[in-house]
Amino acid sequence: MASVVSLDDEATQAGLAELVGVSRQAIQKNASKVGLQMGGTYREWLLIYCEHMRTEAAGRANDNDKSLAEQRLRESEQKTLQLAIANNKELDNLVLSIDVGGAINRVFSDVSTELTNAGIKIQERLESELSIKIDDELIFGPIGDSAKSIAEAARQFGEDFSSGVGDIGAEIAGVYG
Repeated sequence: MASVVSLDDEATQAGLAELVGVSRQAIQKNASKVGLQMGGTYREWLLIYCEHMRTEAAGRANDNDKSLAEQRLRESEQKTLQLAIANNKELDNLVLSIDVGGAINRVFSDVSTELTNAGIKIQERLESELSIKIDDELIFGPIGDSAKSIAEAARQFGEDFSSGVGDIGAEIAGVYG
């Protein structure tokens, strides 16, 4: 617009485009989305257009824009996490949960085996020193109960570790969270 425009004149898309410094096509494309109604003045359209631009700039645009912003945030968080994992791996500070799970399973298995071996040694020693025959159930009944308790503790630990909840999960979250 080469001439001075009164803000109270009836607005046109071409006039608003020149007033705000964008193409007429940009105004035409967004006119209904922005809410520019025919018969409005430049003052009304300018207020509506500026409010729309402020809303978009503040990230409070329509649902499609919100989901795009949320997607970009998720992608950014994922990239940050991947970078942290790569850095920790490079520094040998990273222990994969599958490695931890395997080590824990081996420990609990070893404990169970050692309990059984201890029972065998106790039974053999008592039978040898006392010259008596001891019923297996007398020793291995309690050992079996203990082994079951250890197995349950191992199962619960595995669940807590993998889900990040419970006592172990809270400790892990506190250390690494």
